[in-house]
Amino acid sequence: KYGVTDHYYADEDQKYVSFHLTPDYSEQRRAFSTLSAFVGETKQWMAENRIKFNDSKSDAIVVYSKTSRCKPADFPLAIGDASITPSDSVRNLGITIDKDLTMHLQINKTCRSALFHLRRIARIRKFLSRSAAVQLVSALVLSHIDYGNSLLAGLPSSRLEPIKKVLYAAARVVTGARRRDAMTPHLRELH
Repeated sequence: KYGVTDHYYADEDQKYVSFHLTPDYSEQRRAFSTLSAFVGETKQWMAENRIKFNDSKSDAIVVYSKTSRCKPADFPLAIGDASITPSDSVRNLGITIDKDLTMHLQINKTCRSALFHLRRIARIRKFLSRSAAVQLVSALVLSHIDYGNSLLAGLPSSRLEPIKKVLYAAARVVTGARRRDAMTPHLRELH
């Protein structure tokens, strides 16, 4: 009816509308109006079925190419009585997506979390067997790197460099290698 694409996962809900950026913003206005009407109808259905729609958790993002001749307007999206200004980034299922799809926020968050756990493992490494260290690194570090990594496909290798450094640090913690040691043999050994 509206031409809105939607995805549901557990209590997460995403709605998408695509539009071309035009100098007069008419396409964006049309898309926002369509999305607003669709969400309004969804909220009404939810209320009729005694399901709460949480306006405070609603967020919006306009994803566009940096090379686009036109930039999107900075006007809000009306959702019922609420007015949502599009963000520079949104989180969905624990993944942070930025408006330029560079994934830099997600990579930074992933590396920060993985390094936090890696430092904790490094402190107790001398008390662990090698297999216990491998299991801890796998469960607490590599799981953070693996989650959502398919979204990083196609990014330039320079953007993935921080993740590579975390993997090298994880291999050093497990194998006891020094910073200056070549990591390729250690990574092969662990794989």
